[in-house]
Amino acid sequence: MSEASDAMTGGRVHALDGLRGIAALAVALSHYHELRALLAPSGHLNAESIFTASYLFVDFFFVLSGFVLARASSAQLVSPRAGIAFAIRRFGRLWPLHAAMLFVIATTLAAYAALTGSTTLPVPTVNMDAPSALASLVLVQGLGFQSGLIWNWPAWSIACELWVNLLMALLVILAPRRFLWIASALVVGSALALIVGSDDNMFRVQSLAFARCMYGYFLGVILFHAVERVPSLRFGQDRDVSFWRPLEIAMLALSLTIMMISADNKLSFAAPLFFVPVILVFAQSPGPIAARLGSGVLRALGQWSYSIYLVHAPLLILMLTICDLTARFEPVFAAEVRSALGNLWVQDIAFLTFAAAVIFLSRLTFNWIEEPSRLAFNAVARAWSHSNMQRPALGEAKTQAQAPRTA
Repeated sequence: MSEASDAMTGGRVHALDGLRGIAALAVALSHYHELRALLAPSGHLNAESIFTASYLFVDFFFVLSGFVLARASSAQLVSPRAGIAFAIRRFGRLWPLHAAMLFVIATTLAAYAALTGSTTLPVPTVNMDAPSALASLVLVQGLGFQSGLIWNWPAWSIACELWVNLLMALLVILAPRRFLWIASALVVGSALALIVGSDDNMFRVQSLAFARCMYGYFLGVILFHAVERVPSLRFGQDRDVSFWRPLEIAMLALSLTIMMISADNKLSFAAPLFFVPVILVFAQSPGPIAARLGSGVLRALGQWSYSIYLVHAPLLILMLTICDLTARFEPVFAAEVRSALGNLWVQDIAFLTFAAAVIFLSRLTFNWIEEPSRLAFNAVARAWSHSNMQRPALGEAKTQAQAPRTA
């Protein structure tokens, strides 16, 4: 879920930003679709068939993150010192907004407990006890220490990504010559673990969340290195629109097709492989679809995509909590609202209102939490790197201390 970078120049590729924004919003709306059944039937816009495959967008995020972070960081990861700076930046990118959303959920739980005496929010299948709160706070909820969904449940992927980021940095620093072999082994091993460990599809592998993240992430890493080493994968942006437009359409059709036909079966384990050529094309394309994805609203969605991903579940929790409190204290009004929500067109309005609220709140959290935190932690990383660069090595310091004074 990090910034998209051009495979050749290192600059942002706004087309990938746009794709990431669409994917984040699709995940948010799929979770709305799952929980809205507690309130009313589906509307026209949130029918079952539309969102069945949306969970695979998480795997798209993993592949994209691996590609982007390999491009942004591989050349810089040359020493433990650089690895620590990288870890500081990644922590500052991922944790502050996550912690803020945990605080929102905890505040909602405290208010609900004060009003009702219950210490369980009306959100089914989501565990919100103290041990799971600690696991979520320190970002280990995707490593097998907790079973099931907890607190801000989409954040399991954020937790896994942080640890996979650090694993990549460690491998690049300690084994640069063998890195691609190790990355390839991790991809194959993770894919096999997922296939063997599930009787159904990619969605049913909560206990293997870390393997799922490694599978997609290191595919993206390998894609970057392949582009760097294989000239035929660099298409050249001087080609005209007759080359790029069919290729763009084909890649979008490929990704949507594989998602629709694989969502409920074991073919879903191959989905990250099909996301690889999509990222390869849109990382380079100056074509018309890429231009649309990289401009206007879609570009903004890409910028706010991390906030969209983390904000939507706390908003859903707050909505369900308000509905439950209304049913407890104003049952007549609650019954009227539920009756109104039985109308499919009203459901469509509610669906669009939720989408607009997520986008609006995500813009606020990006500006007030996400971006200031990122800049602050980047400054800490730079200061740490600079201070260590200025500090002489141990042998050099000893030589300086023993040198005779001339004054």
